[in-house]
Amino acid sequence: MESSLFLVGEIGANDYNHPFFQNRTLGFVRPLVPRVIRSIALSVEALIKLGARNIYVPGIFPMGCVPRYLYFYRGGEPGDYDSAGCLRWLNGLTADNNRMLKGRLRELGRAHPGVSITYVDYYNEVLSLITNPAVNGVAAGTGCTRAAAAVGRTTPTSPSTARTRGWCRARTRPSTCRGTACT
Repeated sequence: MESSLFLVGEIGANDYNHPFFQNRTLGFVRPLVPRVIRSIALSVEALIKLGARNIYVPGIFPMGCVPRYLYFYRGGEPGDYDSAGCLRWLNGLTADNNRMLKGRLRELGRAHPGVSITYVDYYNEVLSLITNPAVNGVAAGTGCTRAAAAVGRTTPTSPSTARTRGWCRARTRPSTCRGTACT
């Protein structure tokens, strides 16, 4: 256990997805954040008690940029979207989750000085893929998030979109792309 690296997560997105896709409001979902963070912390503490010394804990990616959410909440006001075209309110929830998680991980690190607990920043990495596609090897205008959300399409229709689809699938778990627009 001491020489192993443990990845705890990503935890939280599905805890928020489920109620949102049942038409629950942000007011219903926001109080879940402390419960999710507490659950993650308990998992980390359990690993520490078992002897883990190297633990990575990722935050949540920018949920407001996920094509399914962009489609589900389409038709909002222009102010509902940031410069990347993502839903501000949903990315706000994600940012709150990640901020609380980082704070709790700092507390755990102070309580267990012999343990390396590292926060993994999925949020900014994924946002970089969305806002700087060329830097990340995607030609301008072929980003899968905008294309999939705009047309609701989940299968390639041309060699160009097939290339884009492959880029999407390579950066997600295969099971999350089947039948849904990939992120």
